[in-house]
Amino acid sequence: MALISDHQRLNQLTETSKGYLSTDKSEQFKTQTASLSEWLDNVCDCVEINYTLEEDKTLTLPFYWLSICLKNLIQNAHQHGGDTVWIRVCVGKRIRVCVYDDGVFPSWWQRVWRRCKAPKSEHNMGIGLFLVARLMRQMGGKLLIKRHPTCCILELPQ
Repeated sequence: MALISDHQRLNQLTETSKGYLSTDKSEQFKTQTASLSEWLDNVCDCVEINYTLEEDKTLTLPFYWLSICLKNLIQNAHQHGGDTVWIRVCVGKRIRVCVYDDGVFPSWWQRVWRRCKAPKSEHNMGIGLFLVARLMRQMGGKLLIKRHPTCCILELPQ
């Protein structure tokens, strides 16, 4: 499975490079067909997180970019949200990948204040959620954030 993942990653990087040279935005987000459980196993096994999947389906999605977004949310949850991180995936008219942690997401003012006061960290550049939100919009989806308890949701049309 790791070899397949590496191959997909390299293939996607090659295709993405072509996409950035193109004016066609659809070139940037190549889709792959896979079952949600295979994709989640691949992402979650690397970070040792369990997930709940209400219904397994085989879908054609930009799994490479979704993986990047999901890994970012998981990393943020581990870094800022406490010890417990879990994932729940729902499939209906839209696909919702929810990353929960036992922390409390700070308000906009708290984030600004913390950014101004805190020394710069080499591990936290503070742009991860911005990039995830931008990628999700470009894929036709969105990033939703709930504060109490923290829940970041990747939402895409099926």
